Amino acid sequence: MNLFSDIRSLVLNSLEALQSNGTLSKELDFSNVTVEPPRDSSHGDMSTNAAMVLAKPAKMNPRLIAEALCSLLENDSRIISADVAGPGFLNLRLKQDYLTSIIPYVLNMGINYGRSDIGSGIKVNVEYVSANPTGPLHVGHTRGAVFGDALASLLDFAGFDVTREYYINDGGAQVDVLARSVYLRYLEANGQAVEFIDGTYPGDYLVDLGEALKNKYGDSLVDKPNTFFNSAFVLPTVSWIYASSSSVIIFFLNRPSYSFIVFSVVFCCVLASSKSIPFKASSSTIG
Repeated sequence: MNLFSDIRSLVLNSLEALQSNGTLSKELDFSNVTVEPPRDSSHGDMSTNAAMVLAKPAKMNPRLIAEALCSLLENDSRIISADVAGPGFLNLRLKQDYLTSIIPYVLNMGINYGRSDIGSGIKVNVEYVSANPTGPLHVGHTRGAVFGDALASLLDFAGFDVTREYYINDGGAQVDVLARSVYLRYLEANGQAVEFIDGTYPGDYLVDLGEALKNKYGDSLVDKPNTFFNSAFVLPTVSWIYASSSSVIIFFLNRPSYSFIVFSVVFCCVLASSKSIPFKASSSTIG
């Protein structure tokens, strides 16, 4: 039950009646006719633009169309009054018992009130957050999480077949560059002068990781070939650093940007555990 849809159907039926009696031509397209709340609530409960959008194709004065439409709408039991305003807008006042008739329906539908099948089961994939592990997270990632989830929920409520996707970028060229960048910070922690070239990441957010690698391995990795420092080595090591550090909580508290890592992981786990909403975590290391 939708009051606006009901009254729009009434308006369209009345326009068809005007076609039948010769007031309007048979070729008119009613797809742009709307029924919506008026800009000023003192003008009524609903307003239709029918006369305004049909005037040009009908080659008629919009006010004449509105007056003809008005005379038909006023005969409906749900309408108290229909008033023509300005050049041809039509404002409607509805009976109180009709307006309140939707309340039992809303209560009966509960959280499903407003759900529709407008999406017709069309498959929609919404990817959001998908935080890049090669750099710090920031408040924008959190905004993306909230916006993406709200958009996906809205699409689902409108009848689309929605898949929420968090793309886990845990392999490939970017992550290998991250590994090389961490290695440069490790060399720097061991007193060597380094230069960030070839697209490596110079951000100081990797300084702590370099120091942590030094604390774990000393200088034993300094002479290893570059091919040794790839994602297969560095990522598990980075995970070990965070997992085993006795000051991991202080680490996150002192670095607000990193704290969004925790938020994103928890957020995605909550979505993934939902039985009512499909959620997919995609990884570049799995098919």
